[in-house]
Amino acid sequence: MAKSGELQCPVCGNAIIDEGVDTIVCPRCDTRFDRHAAPSESRRLDGPGIALIITACLGIFGNCLLGMSTLVVPRTAATVQAAGEGAPAAAEADRETRRGAPGVELLAVGIPVFFIYPAVLYAGIQMRQRRNYSVCVAGSVLAMLPCGLACFVGLPCGIWALGTLFDPGVRAAFPGADGNL
Repeated sequence: MAKSGELQCPVCGNAIIDEGVDTIVCPRCDTRFDRHAAPSESRRLDGPGIALIITACLGIFGNCLLGMSTLVVPRTAATVQAAGEGAPAAAEADRETRRGAPGVELLAVGIPVFFIYPAVLYAGIQMRQRRNYSVCVAGSVLAMLPCGLACFVGLPCGIWALGTLFDPGVRAAFPGADGNL
């Protein structure tokens, strides 16, 4: 607990000597925060930040799982049905056509996810540390994009994060976050 003349870091709880400057840096966790931001307003960023981190981890894990399943099980229902009807030539032709398709599917799904979910993860971490207001807003918007398996989780989490970030009291928790993004 911080004594009089001391401030408390909103992330790690470390007591910091009040030197009268507006932007304070915690020596333990290197978090920067505005001395005028109310602690309760600053704490409101923890929930959406954690939600963005979880969304990003689910998206990365889900798309890795999707990629592995695409490589392991490249057969389609049409291939199995054609093979069952005694049409081996059609099944072989379909199999040859589908041989290169998993790579195309992985590129179509994997490339956007390769950039989007790590950016959402970075934004969630920055939000918890009260840094880079613009990155946090961009990561919240990226979490809402329907490009991966975590889009059903990302939409409400992104809306929650944006609603929290656009609150003027919370915005003051970011050092240097004036009226501009």
